Amino acid sequence: MYRNRALLVALVPLALVAGCSTDTAQKSPTVTSPAGAGPSAPSSATAGSSTGVAPGATSPTSSGQSPSTATKAPVAGDQKVVLNRLPGSANAGCVTVGQQADVRSGSIAVGNFTEARTAVTKGGVNGADVNFYVIPADSGSMTGVQLKATSPTGSVRTVTSKQMGQADEWSYYRVVLPVRGGGTWRLEFQAGKNSGCFMVAF
Repeated sequence: MYRNRALLVALVPLALVAGCSTDTAQKSPTVTSPAGAGPSAPSSATAGSSTGVAPGATSPTSSGQSPSTATKAPVAGDQKVVLNRLPGSANAGCVTVGQQADVRSGSIAVGNFTEARTAVTKGGVNGADVNFYVIPADSGSMTGVQLKATSPTGSVRTVTSKQMGQADEWSYYRVVLPVRGGGTWRLEFQAGKNSGCFMVAF
């Protein structure tokens, strides 16, 4: 299902490490900097907590692809070679996703935005539980990822996840975000010292 072959190339076994994710929602008219950024899971998420990944979640290894070419990362935990092949920016600050599938912002890459947009559109007024994979530039000290999502109305939801996946030598997180309605969302990810910000229209 992944269309961005600059990121996803060869089918490799996927080893999921059981983890957990929680999310909380709150109202906030402003946005601040990020506080830090499976086979089984609830089919829908609500403000409260959830565990795992929603059914139908995909990964960088889906459809015979992986987030790498034959080139190995030069340093253990260094995944910059993956991020460097993607559209976006290596600089700090929010990146507009547009119609791209996989995008880099700062030291984090996120996808698949194409599938996320499709899921929300198909969900109509109910939206969808959107599944993302999050690839940090430095995975050497991966302990979890935090997503701060600001909706078009200013509502803020914070999601944390320790649900990890492995695609060949590359490591990533899985994150599920309930998106209830269209419009432009601000997504701020923090994973250790890695961070990225994305403006995505659903």
